[in-house]
Amino acid sequence: MDILTALDKAFDVADKIQDVTGEESAGGKKITLAEGISLGITAIGMIPVFTKFSELVEDWKSRDLEKKAKWVEAFAERFDLSNDELEEQIEMLVQVALTLEGARRDS
Repeated sequence: MDILTALDKAFDVADKIQDVTGEESAGGKKITLAEGISLGITAIGMIPVFTKFSELVEDWKSRDLEKKAKWVEAFAERFDLSNDELEEQIEMLVQVALTLEGARRDS
């Protein structure tokens, strides 16, 4: 498993949570049984992210800064909040963390 696959799985779960807790969902802000089952099935996709975490760490370590920047770009494309200002700040924090991680690794 690679970082981008794990990122997709995490966002799939986040998207499903947003879908089932939104006002437009069948249960409104409450989750119906069917929505809960659907959320559970989606969350099962996260199991490999946790069981193969060491592979994800190795995948991250093996990437150069250019490849890590592509990961940040993929994150920013998929990451969406209703508060655009907060979304931009979080995306900036991810970029800063990448820069700091690269600087720490180079020293």
